[in-house]
Amino acid sequence: MDEIILGLAISALLVYLLRLVSGYSMYKRSIHQMIYSGYLEYLMKRKRIRKLSVSSYFEELFGKNRILYQFYKGANQKQPLPYVILVLPSGIYCLKICSDKGNVTGSTSKKLVQEMNDFVIKLQNKITKIKPEIYRIAVFPDQCSLNTGDNKVGMAVIKRSQLRQVLIDIHKSSDKGLEPWEIDAVWDMLAKDSLMLEERKSNWNVKAET
Repeated sequence: MDEIILGLAISALLVYLLRLVSGYSMYKRSIHQMIYSGYLEYLMKRKRIRKLSVSSYFEELFGKNRILYQFYKGANQKQPLPYVILVLPSGIYCLKICSDKGNVTGSTSKKLVQEMNDFVIKLQNKITKIKPEIYRIAVFPDQCSLNTGDNKVGMAVIKRSQLRQVLIDIHKSSDKGLEPWEIDAVWDMLAKDSLMLEERKSNWNVKAET
């Protein structure tokens, strides 16, 4: 009996370790690596929207910060696309997470601009009374080749590894600022639907277990 219990415990431990390794591999290839202090912070926060909304690394760099992950499907899009919204004292940073690994040219940029503009309009419609500056940034994998200038696109077009420095540069040059309470208020307005969906899922899980 003891051998069976020991075997089950070892099996469970191996499964847990494999999940950790697999999760770390995915983390290293994701935008999360550029947002959080490390895999441990991300791992501890990833299952809850509110916990995931604060980065200790960004707190050291920028002070008060809130983060929101969203998928958005525009009128002419076949599937929802991932976005990350960063609310910092210097404004809102709207990151469009792109998966292209080849050559990014002007034709790709035109599509990016339209998709980004549609998403930004959606954000602006959710924000009332507060008028923060909104910065548009398209983030591509490091493996791609970027052949378009920011001035021709109307937004920053960068590789993932450049994100932190780009945020620092924009933040330092920004004249406008959001108060801590404004950062929370903006995030609450933008995250309202996501929080409601998370609460519904939690309620469904509780009912399923009872």
